[in-house]
Amino acid sequence: MSIHGKRQFLHSYTDIVPDLQFVKVTLHEDPHFTGVGATFSLERPAEMEENVWDLIDSHFRRLKLIDRYDERSNDEVAEILSDCRVFLNAGGANLQEFLKGRSNDRRETYGANHWIAVLMNTMAEHPNLKNWVHAA
Repeated sequence: MSIHGKRQFLHSYTDIVPDLQFVKVTLHEDPHFTGVGATFSLERPAEMEENVWDLIDSHFRRLKLIDRYDERSNDEVAEILSDCRVFLNAGGANLQEFLKGRSNDRRETYGANHWIAVLMNTMAEHPNLKNWVHAA
């Protein structure tokens, strides 16, 4: 509890987190396709109640989750690109569909705001995904 008597953390078993997207990622690419990075942020959905948002925001801030995601993002991007390269080398045809499928699997298991699911989905939607895979 805060000094104002407000909860500061979500409880993973008892709190129901709305199925609204609030973890966002921005991809940063090298203009020569030699690398891609990611930075995460929180964005309050318009339809989310203020008290729910305040709890989510507090939880992420106090646990420094966005900082942790940012620190781990380069390694995760490299792994995702490696998995995509293996998929293509094995004869896979639709790279975006493959990565969207992996993202959806994570979302179903860990929720819509799992940082890796968000990252995979955003990468799958980027028009330069195939270039990144070939450059990795």
